[in-house]
Amino acid sequence: MTRASIGVAIPLFFIHKMGKNFYNTGAEITGIAGMLLIAVTVLLIIGVILNKR
Repeated sequence: MTRASIGVAIPLFFIHKMGKNFYNTGAEITGIAGMLLIAVTVLLIIGVILNKR
């Protein structure tokens, strides 16, 4: 569980930082697309970790 939670926490931190940058430039659509892309990547990584057990 700790690995999965760390795997989620780190990307969420980057999403937060990236989200601020995208919001500052006004490219909200790009920010949302980036968040979705990262979320899918995180789910894939968690899936791989769970499959290895």
